[in-house]
Amino acid sequence: MEFPATFLTIWTIERFGRKWTTLGGMILACAASILGVVFRMHQDYVYDGYWVMTVIMAMLSKGCITLSFSGVWVWSNELFPTVVRNTGMGTTNGLARIGSFMSGYIIWLTRIHPLIPYAIFATLAFLASCACLLLPETTGRPTQEVISEAQAPVQQLELSDTTDKSVVVRNKNLV
Repeated sequence: MEFPATFLTIWTIERFGRKWTTLGGMILACAASILGVVFRMHQDYVYDGYWVMTVIMAMLSKGCITLSFSGVWVWSNELFPTVVRNTGMGTTNGLARIGSFMSGYIIWLTRIHPLIPYAIFATLAFLASCACLLLPETTGRPTQEVISEAQAPVQQLELSDTTDKSVVVRNKNLV
């Protein structure tokens, strides 16, 4: 699932932007996990076809998380100002690896109840997508150089169109 999701990420980032690619991937992963729970509830450990849909929903969720994860890498590079970008990306990478490490152990919770891993993954994807709504879109904007640019309110940014149809962002406080 990683291979097609990576190419889909490239297309969606260019078409919809960094924020909506990441947000959409997490929302779709949440929905696929919830549908996986619904199909799993109909399974009675006999071959009745529902297990196929459970696997499909799990793979769809995995692909959507890959889409979102790739979008986060591009987006977070543009969110951090240059002076703290290495520290921010290192911290982000470390926390992502801790989450990847823990996900292998969440699967073992099926011994308690088969729906717990799906519920945990769906809940975390939903909470992460809600957190993404608080961050600004960075498509078409130059990366921030200093922390004071990051602290400027979004309303003070003015878009102006140049002759070559590229978008330039100018901060009224810095001009």
